[in-house]
Amino acid sequence: MPRSMIWDLAKQTEYPGVRVFALQQKLMLMAAHDSILAVRVKEIKTANKKHQLAPFEKNELVYVSVH
Repeated sequence: MPRSMIWDLAKQTEYPGVRVFALQQKLMLMAAHDSILAVRVKEIKTANKKHQLAPFEKNELVYVSVH
């Protein structure tokens, strides 16, 4: 996990432009992360729609591939 982009050592009034820029970068990174998660959830839902239950009965012998 990367370090926080906003540091605590400098005073709040020091480097206001840098603080604003760092906060904007942090918010954009969080938005990109949220977008990636939303796409992954959508992909999972789409993939699960295509899955079907196996046509096997209880106690039936089957071959299982480990690959």
